[in-house]
Amino acid sequence: MDKCWANPQGNCSDKISREHLISKGIFENRELRVKGFSWCKNEFKNIGVEAITRKCLCDKHNNSLTKVDSEGIKFFNILDNIATLTTQSNKDYSKQIIETSSGNLIERWFLKTLLNLTYNSEYQIGQFGEIKGKPHLYLVDVVFGKISFSQYMGLYALVSEGDYRKSEGEIAFFPLIQNNETIGGGVFSFRGIDFFLSLTPSIPPHKLGYLDIKGVPERILNSVLLYHCPKMEWSNNKQYHRVNLTW
Repeated sequence: MDKCWANPQGNCSDKISREHLISKGIFENRELRVKGFSWCKNEFKNIGVEAITRKCLCDKHNNSLTKVDSEGIKFFNILDNIATLTTQSNKDYSKQIIETSSGNLIERWFLKTLLNLTYNSEYQIGQFGEIKGKPHLYLVDVVFGKISFSQYMGLYALVSEGDYRKSEGEIAFFPLIQNNETIGGGVFSFRGIDFFLSLTPSIPPHKLGYLDIKGVPERILNSVLLYHCPKMEWSNNKQYHRVNLTW
């Protein structure tokens, strides 16, 4: 089915589903802030709740990613709870969060979401793309767990020091566009917690700030990239929270 971005795998069902660009359980009561496409080149645009669905996966392929969606929802609910504890005025110092999530499933969730957001865009998706706005079979196979990312492609945590920062927008995304034609990756921010998904088969620079990127928050440019981060920690003199990621 041409309308399904997983079409390179074949075996699509006849019915196209209305897919939430970001898993529904994450998005409730929030707005998605997007930047970098033709309709939002130079500034973030907010997408309201009613505008965050799109017909881009057939029923069969959409249902095959239920496990990926479930792990993504679980992971971001954990981060949401940590963000609330570390930013609320009446902090609950007695509560400690120690959780474990599957890094592989989370990485696939990020890729699925990037494809949802960039499908049919004006850019080639990744270094192996052949048609603008259409993912190569390689990326589709990674999303569905048939193969794994290689050559340092995949998920990076953006690590910075200092006090926790609550972001103005709850969820934000912008693609890393190379030579004005290829999406080399994407940056995702969730309540000030930042991630980078690389689609470029090479070791990225130590910091994204070493690349020629315009209009990106300084905290992201100055953060250190950590590939396949084994754990994420938040601490001060009274609180400690950790999320372990298994790979």
